[in-house]
Amino acid sequence: MTRDTATGQATIRAIKLAAPLKVDGVLDEEVDAREKPFGGFLQVVPRDGQEQTERTDVWITYDDRNIYVSCRCWDSAPADKWIANELRRDTNQLRQNDQTRRRPSVV
Repeated sequence: MTRDTATGQATIRAIKLAAPLKVDGVLDEEVDAREKPFGGFLQVVPRDGQEQTERTDVWITYDDRNIYVSCRCWDSAPADKWIANELRRDTNQLRQNDQTRRRPSVV
């Protein structure tokens, strides 16, 4: 990923795959080891526009039929402090996860 320092806009590179990924929740594909992930995200909440406080590695890949977004996320809080109040996929309530103490005014 590269970020324009004047505008803050980011450019990322998608990686072309020769074969589909095995979607199993484990990042053990050849591409995960061979290609460097990107990160360097900016926060929305709680400090809009500030650099990320937790590490996140992301790969965007594609084949002839699919686009894949794979990520490895770190959290400095122990697992017993994580909050997940919505576990359904593709739900509008997903934005409320991990937001019990602070709510964004505009997302």
